Amino acid sequence: MDISHEQPHSKTLSDYLAIARRRAKLILVSGLITFALGILTVIFLPSTFRSAAVILIEEQDIPQDLVRSTITSYAVQRIEEIKQRIMTTNNIMSIAEQFQLYSAKEFERMTRTEISRDFRANVSISPISADVIDPRSGRPTEAVIAFKLSFDGKKPRTVHKVTNELVTLYLNENLKERVQQSNSTSEFLAAEASALNRQLTELENNISSFKEDNQGSLPELNRFNLSIVDRSQQELLGIITRTQELERRKLEIESNLSQLSPNAPQVLPSGESVLSDRDRLKALRSEYRRLSAIYKEGYPDLKRLQREIQNLENKLGSGAQQEDLAKELQTAKDQLSRYENKYAPQHPSLKAQRNLVKDLEQALANSRQNPSPVAPDNP
Repeated sequence: MDISHEQPHSKTLSDYLAIARRRAKLILVSGLITFALGILTVIFLPSTFRSAAVILIEEQDIPQDLVRSTITSYAVQRIEEIKQRIMTTNNIMSIAEQFQLYSAKEFERMTRTEISRDFRANVSISPISADVIDPRSGRPTEAVIAFKLSFDGKKPRTVHKVTNELVTLYLNENLKERVQQSNSTSEFLAAEASALNRQLTELENNISSFKEDNQGSLPELNRFNLSIVDRSQQELLGIITRTQELERRKLEIESNLSQLSPNAPQVLPSGESVLSDRDRLKALRSEYRRLSAIYKEGYPDLKRLQREIQNLENKLGSGAQQEDLAKELQTAKDQLSRYENKYAPQHPSLKAQRNLVKDLEQALANSRQNPSPVAPDNP
């Protein structure tokens, strides 16, 4: 079975013209009726006039870095806030009565709420935006730079006056709010300034007291104090160096003095030098030790040597005697040590040396028990 599909016929311009010719009477009647209604509407509809004003939104003249603005809300938000404060029923009724927007019959017939609703419907507020560069971020952005206020009415002069009145109310309300916020901000800043002034005065008093209590150690005197410390350290190093030199000199002089005899050498008229008492004392002691190792204690030469030694010791004093005895004792001990390594324990020389060390120790102990000052005559 064959099935055939009928293609839809597309209309052309001639088809549309044919339709218009067939419906010409209907189209003509409809056009005449619409035109007549438009003419009647223009003739009998009351005239409506509109007065508009553009209010520019300006930034504060003082830079934000110095004094921040007290107005922190957005422009659209502030416009709406001011509108709510102005478009109160009392303000609307006052404007309507002042400029006679309604007749006496309309005032009697309409309530205050109805009059307010009708007045608000005739008032239009729209923000005006523009593309600007944000000074903080440097990026392009859209900002509200002004807003347009318009009023619709039947009488052109009255509409113009009402628009001016609304603009005045907007500006006065904005100024009033800014003055109130500025006054509150000024009071707050004055209180903060007073508190900071008291704190500053207290800090200045504390700083003054601190400077009085720490004179000479303040930070501004740090460089001066460091220079004084450096100079003092240099002087101290010089004194220490000088002291060390004097100590070395002292030790050198003491060493030289220890090697000098406290008695000046004696010279005969013939020019022959005579042994000093101290040297004679050393020689007599050496002779006494030599003879005491040979003879007994009662031997005449030993007695004579003892008397001479005693006289010289009394003359020189115990200081020189102790010094000489100490040196002789050390020498005798060194000799005894050598004998002990060389001879048998019962050797006569070793026994004699032991007796000599014992005698010198006894003599040194006796001289220390009876000290007497030494009167040197060597200049």
